[in-house]
Amino acid sequence: MVSEAAEQGNPEAFAGYGRALLYGRGVSQDDSAAAGWIRKALRSVCRKGSSSGVSSTPTAGRAEGHVAALDEFRRAAEEGYVDGQLQIAGMYLTGRGASQSDNTAAAWYLRAAEAGSPDAQAMLGWMHEVGGRPEGPWRAARWFRLAAAQGNTVARDHLTYLDTLR
Repeated sequence: MVSEAAEQGNPEAFAGYGRALLYGRGVSQDDSAAAGWIRKALRSVCRKGSSSGVSSTPTAGRAEGHVAALDEFRRAAEEGYVDGQLQIAGMYLTGRGASQSDNTAAAWYLRAAEAGSPDAQAMLGWMHEVGGRPEGPWRAARWFRLAAAQGNTVARDHLTYLDTLR
C-alpha cells in the first residue's frame, strides 16, 4: 500500500500518497496532509537539491489545498520535473485546482511528452483522438506510437482501435 511505503520513507511513494490524500482515493481526503506529502515528494526529486523553493505552509480547505498543490507542482515543473508537469496538466484538464482549460492542459502534456513521458504522450494522443479535428487521428497515432514504444499499454490499445478506423 502506498501509504505504508510513504510512511516508511520510500520517496517514490510520497507523491502517490499525496495525490491519494488530495483526491480522497482509497484514503480520507485531507488537503493539509496532501500538501505535506507533495512537498516531501518534490523535495526528494527536484534537481536543484535542498528546498527547491517549496514552501512549508500547510493549507486548509479543499480549494486552498488544490491551489497550493498547483503551486507546488508548478515550481517543480518549471525545474523540469515531469511528474509536476503531468499533475498540472491533469489539474487543468479536470478543472481541479485550476480553471478548466484543454489548451493549457495540452501545453503542459506537450512539455512532459517532449521530455519523454509516455503517460503525457498517451494523453496527447487521447486529446487528439477525441478532439474532433480532421488531423486528430493522425496526430493521435503519432503520440500513441511514441508512448507504446516505451511500453504504455493504453497507447498500444488506442493504436489498435485507430487501426480499425482505416
